[in-house]
Amino acid sequence: MSPSTFEKILKEYFSKGTDHLLPNVSINCIVFGYDHPNLKVLAQKIPFNDLDSWVVPGGFIEREEELEAAAHKILKQSGIKDVFLKQVGAFGGLEKMFDQPFIESELPKEYFEIVEWISKRFVQVVYYGIVNFHDTNLLSDEGVLNSAWMNIEDTSKLPPSHTHLVHETKKKLITETITDPIVLNFFPESFTLNQLRGFYEAILNRPIDRGTFRRKYLSMGLLEKVDEKSAERGRPSYLYKFNKVKYLDSLNEKVKFGF
Repeated sequence: MSPSTFEKILKEYFSKGTDHLLPNVSINCIVFGYDHPNLKVLAQKIPFNDLDSWVVPGGFIEREEELEAAAHKILKQSGIKDVFLKQVGAFGGLEKMFDQPFIESELPKEYFEIVEWISKRFVQVVYYGIVNFHDTNLLSDEGVLNSAWMNIEDTSKLPPSHTHLVHETKKKLITETITDPIVLNFFPESFTLNQLRGFYEAILNRPIDRGTFRRKYLSMGLLEKVDEKSAERGRPSYLYKFNKVKYLDSLNEKVKFGF
């Protein structure tokens, strides 16, 4: 994207100036999706000077706006509408996202005041989101920030501060995968055991024995077999769906999966 595109986004986003926004507080959204066998995280390309640099979705909060409403508004820029959101916490590193002199060198003077405002230190309120990867259509055109999925193990194009946010949020995701019904948000109505096992391997970042996983999950009665098989090449696999009542009960009982 060219500087003119960056000007267009500044003009649209700050059409009311900055007085209606909370100063020095921003929101970042770490959105996860699962594309077997990879855990993905949503990123947006920085629309400036054709740099191949990316950030996690983020933005600012209006003075009369709820935090979660601001997070949903930010994600709509990427085409994310149906998303499970949960607040992770606040981060307050000393890093600044924008280099003010560098940006100002490429922009008309009418934008300097806005650039000065966004170049200050911000406390980041972080949410994590979960979407069904295959039901999500990302926006990617010149009118908005280009959005794309990254493998969570390859976030080298993100700035260090955003890579830190992704890794810290994944730690929370690992814990809540066991204690909260968030797995349901990653999958369509039906899926294979291999896809489900691959999800846990991606979250835990380690291999899981196929036989142990199958015996453990099926013995707990959390899944119901669907009367059809997958359309995968080779030998089709049985499809399953969650028994949502039993799955939620297992979380309340703090059942340990043991794999």
